[in-house]
Amino acid sequence: MMKSLLPKILLASLSVTFLSTPASGQDASGFPARPITWIIGAAPGGGSDTFARVVAQAMSVNMKQPVVVVNKPGASSMIAAEQLKNSPKDGYTMFTADNGTLVYNAALFPKIPYDVKKDFDYVTLMTKIPLLLVANPGFAPRDYRSLVNLAKSQPGKLNYASPGTGTPHNLATQFLLAREGLDVQAAQYKGGGPAVQDVIAGHVPFMVLDSISALPLVQAGKLRAIAALSQKRLAGFGDVPALSESGVADVELFAWQGLVVPRGTPASIIEKLRAEYAKAVQDPAVERKIREMGVETITSSREAFQALVDREIGTWHPLIASRGIRGE
Repeated sequence: MMKSLLPKILLASLSVTFLSTPASGQDASGFPARPITWIIGAAPGGGSDTFARVVAQAMSVNMKQPVVVVNKPGASSMIAAEQLKNSPKDGYTMFTADNGTLVYNAALFPKIPYDVKKDFDYVTLMTKIPLLLVANPGFAPRDYRSLVNLAKSQPGKLNYASPGTGTPHNLATQFLLAREGLDVQAAQYKGGGPAVQDVIAGHVPFMVLDSISALPLVQAGKLRAIAALSQKRLAGFGDVPALSESGVADVELFAWQGLVVPRGTPASIIEKLRAEYAKAVQDPAVERKIREMGVETITSSREAFQALVDREIGTWHPLIASRGIRGE
């Protein structure tokens, strides 16, 4: 019964269109004439912050105006999103929005201080961060199908580590549990660090983890990767089977981030920001730094970004409601 509530995540729906959007409205030839603020809904030092600072530095040089990263952590990025919503519609304030901000929050919380359809204009998708199923090295299953079979043979007895109810990691796990009809309990943690440590220690057998966090731990032998939640094997995880190799041919699960501005920002300014972002991430020095972070960069049209958000809402909102998942 649960499966009928889950739309398929088709690979076509996850493709990104590399198109530019014709400029219209306000002339962008003099933009920017002063510093640009880049809001991050996370604390300094994390992946989102580090990525933004690397790109912001390159954009500052190219545009000959400072791009200043400002951290506004807390409340599942809702504090940062509300600040963007209330900012002038002139292109001088932009925000890193992710799955949580644009998709999950509206389903996880009874009320949020913004409307993704009315308050934001989409500039470009920026990053795609693959997810993997990882386990304690002593956990018996060696592949995805073996784990599914074990869980089916022991309903309600297995548990998994979750970095938080509204994270891509937890929701990807819930998607797979619903798809396979499994009864596996969540051990909820306040953040990825404690969750990972308990899997390493063997207190919880497995979890879904992003590729950036997983790579050094798998290489060190502290965790074992069971499956890449993708249709192809991942760079850095060449010996880890993709979901498609276990008969799951229509699913690809990943975290993503995009750049947004207040709704009503002139189209020509949005296109200028999109072009400057694309130029920055194509710089060889920037490209090298980002690659070392384990992040895959994306450049998209506004329309492709909007379409992805719409499709993800159609996938995740029914899942969140049917599983009774609530924000923290």
